[in-house]
Amino acid sequence: MPTAPQRDRVNLRWLIRLRWLACSAQVVMLVMATASGWPVNLPAMTAIVAVVGASNAILQRLAASLEARGGLHGAILVGDTLLLTILLALGGGASNPFSALFLLHVMLAALTATPAWTAGVLTVGAAGWGGLFLLPQSGHAHHMQGHLLGMYVAFLTLGPFIGWTVTRLRGELADAEAREAEALAARARTARLASLATLAAGAAHELATPLGTIAVAAHEMERSLADRDPDAAEDAALIREEVDRCRDVLERLAADAGSGAAEAPTPTRVAEVLADALAHLPPGVAAEVTVRDETGDGLHLLPARRLARALRGLVKNAVEANRAAAQPHAVDVLATRTNDGLRFEVRDRGPGISEDIRPRVGEPFFTTKPAGRGMGLGVFFARSVLQSAGGRLELRAADVGTVAVAELPVRSAS
Repeated sequence: MPTAPQRDRVNLRWLIRLRWLACSAQVVMLVMATASGWPVNLPAMTAIVAVVGASNAILQRLAASLEARGGLHGAILVGDTLLLTILLALGGGASNPFSALFLLHVMLAALTATPAWTAGVLTVGAAGWGGLFLLPQSGHAHHMQGHLLGMYVAFLTLGPFIGWTVTRLRGELADAEAREAEALAARARTARLASLATLAAGAAHELATPLGTIAVAAHEMERSLADRDPDAAEDAALIREEVDRCRDVLERLAADAGSGAAEAPTPTRVAEVLADALAHLPPGVAAEVTVRDETGDGLHLLPARRLARALRGLVKNAVEANRAAAQPHAVDVLATRTNDGLRFEVRDRGPGISEDIRPRVGEPFFTTKPAGRGMGLGVFFARSVLQSAGGRLELRAADVGTVAVAELPVRSAS
């Protein structure tokens, strides 16, 4: 999906092209005025058309280096509308049939500028065209006064309609692009989760037997060398500990990968989910967490196991952030109800997330922890679990530390 600056740059390119179209229409007006002998100030009108063309040529040359914004497009079109008003005033006033070009400027603004600037172009066009009726009219124009007023009223009617319709269509297109991008991101997350689950299952299967063999052999070595060579026995014990660590890593990887699998929502109390999240934390970690459950005692349809695993990962990260900053504070977990679901906040008092790494937080296997302290999957799986259930996860900077905000739309089980 294109970003806002990319869309503004595309709009700028279209503005340049469409301004050439408007300039061409003004040239046709000059040719017709010359051929038909209209009572016009041709030199002054030619100079104005030349100004419009020259400004567009300069804009085209500088387009690559300009910071394209909707405000720039709107300001240009307001200026073009004022120049068109002067051009028509020099070319017969309200009786000039090219007064309809005001409508073209409104359409250009609706296509390339913001809604506020579109309204500005419409207002300037309406005032400019209305002002043309205050100029002295020729006798021929006097007989056509009703027709000319009808054209003006048609502009006042169609201008807002065209501006609103085109602006609305642009908004609908942007929303459709956003939905498509979200769907593509969801499919990509599902594919990554499936790949991780396959990797974890395969690694656990292939490595379980050799790791078990190494563990048994290390244990036998430790027992046989305990009396004869204490140093070698200590090395054997270290081997066994490292094997256990490898097993733990595989188990955690398989468990985290499995958390992305589908789970049917079941009637569950939020207190049960929070208790499950804390019950499986490493020893001593739960004591550093304070929990406030303000959701009441009602049952909610929740993917309880996956949600507990997601919250557990966020709490572990928060505890480790506190420890890294040597803070004596506890991690605060707050559960509240929203209009359409539940909201969980996990707050730490750690060093926070620096701006240079913030865009990468949540990528699989990205971690700022020391080697061996984490695999960089906690935030990734928490976000995947919430988004798969229609929720979202946001990491916000606090005065001290970071707040992980998890929101999940749920229905009451009753």
